[in-house]
Amino acid sequence: MIDQNVRIKVEGVEGVNAGQFGDAFAECQLFCYGQPLCPSVMTSHCTFHSQLKWTAWLYFPILYKDLPIDCMVTVTVYAPACPPPHVLGGTSFFLFTSKGQLKRGVRQYLLHEGKVADGSTLSSTLGRFEKEPSLCTLNSTLQEYTLEQERKLCWLDRLTMSEIKKINKTYTDESQQIFARIEFPSLPAPAVFTLDDSQHIPPPACDPNTHLALIPDPELDVENPAELKNIKLAKFHSLC
Repeated sequence: MIDQNVRIKVEGVEGVNAGQFGDAFAECQLFCYGQPLCPSVMTSHCTFHSQLKWTAWLYFPILYKDLPIDCMVTVTVYAPACPPPHVLGGTSFFLFTSKGQLKRGVRQYLLHEGKVADGSTLSSTLGRFEKEPSLCTLNSTLQEYTLEQERKLCWLDRLTMSEIKKINKTYTDESQQIFARIEFPSLPAPAVFTLDDSQHIPPPACDPNTHLALIPDPELDVENPAELKNIKLAKFHSLC
């Protein structure tokens, strides 16, 4: 159980020339089944010259332990230089993987140009996209390195990182699409979504003779306030 506020970092936007837009900011929000879970949070409103990049973490007013497994994050990047409604692009992605693990490290999502991020169940701005197998392997290895699952060698790591940035930039330029780089907290161990024991309802027992299912009543041993009130009133009237 993680008693911490949900947080992400919008590292930056790739595939655009920051000089064309200048000012920009990103708005993020959490959704579940199309309904917002909390108020949205925004990055600082900055002026960029070479690339769109933010460095601060965004904290949502909700704890990890209170999240549903279908929690979706929406990110919309606004730029005043864009035509009204001044939207550069939006993307939507789930906070948990298909295996129920909380995402960690840095991930890249497709930014749908000119669209506000859609947080509905059938989102039209999902950020997942198909990558080349070689690029997937490269990013997976980079993910393991970021999570400190690979041995580090300073001088070689600097050269490797430089080459990886060149490869990713070449792929981004050739695809002619916009991508958002999102960083998730690098937890020391994988966090898996689980339900509390109180939420696990045992299957009803079936009597083999009558074929009737005996369904337990979770409120059977709980005091009934209406009955307690009637008992107190009855005692009061008996004393009068």
